[in-house]
Amino acid sequence: MSIAKETNGVSKCFAYVTFKKEAEAKLAQANLDGIEVAGRAIKVGVVDVAQTSFLESAGELDEGGGVALTAQSRQALMAKLGRSAGLAVPAAPGAGSQNIMAASNVNVPLIQATTCLVVKNMFNPATEADPDFHLDIEEDIRDECAKYKVTMSHIHVDKQHQNGHVFMRFEDVRSCQTIANAFHGRWFASRQITAEYVPEQTYMLRFPR
Repeated sequence: MSIAKETNGVSKCFAYVTFKKEAEAKLAQANLDGIEVAGRAIKVGVVDVAQTSFLESAGELDEGGGVALTAQSRQALMAKLGRSAGLAVPAAPGAGSQNIMAASNVNVPLIQATTCLVVKNMFNPATEADPDFHLDIEEDIRDECAKYKVTMSHIHVDKQHQNGHVFMRFEDVRSCQTIANAFHGRWFASRQITAEYVPEQTYMLRFPR
């Protein structure tokens, strides 16, 4: 991780994090984008490292204020993030013999199934003329979910999200799995949508009851 700073050493309030695997980066983005850290909602996005001179090379930090982590401190940090966001953090090498299924072998989720779901690419707010377009999307989703006889306890159409995110929570994991499998890869208004599970703790931080 490398923290961006001004020439006077003051933080620019953002940082670069390099992942070895694309699936891990996508998992972090999906589950950390929008959560509150120190009372502020953070924004997680993808950066083209080739266009970023701030990083000298993949996996190495520059000398302009980066934070160097040892293997032990990195594992401790990941464990802390895992506890706060409800993520499953793999054990350090030698800590156990349990095998972790590769993300590429999982069809819908990058994490274990939960009662919460985010459906992406449902809309593009920049092309929506009706200020209440989100209400129509919500109604369409409720109607579609009713076909599968599942109980939805919450839905939120993030009408400002550029990637068209819709968040849903269900009464049980089975219902959430049913909708995830039904929605993932389908087409909605000429847009192919994807469905990903959201850790329940992360969902509750974003939408407290």
